Amino acid sequence: MGKAFYTVDEDEQAVFHRGKNRIKVTEHFAEKGKPMSELLEELILYAARQEDGSRSEPAE
Repeated sequence: MGKAFYTVDEDEQAVFHRGKNRIKVTEHFAEKGKPMSELLEELILYAARQEDGSRSEPAE
């Protein structure tokens, strides 16, 4: 299979490419949901806990 990469089409829509496959990338967030920066922070902390074996939950 070919190398994977992203492009942006003429409508400024992100497109993921891999070989002959193309997938339009969209993000769906709740109107009153957490901002992307907070989601990423929680993801990074969760991954770090998985690596060190810690069982603590993220702060709300």
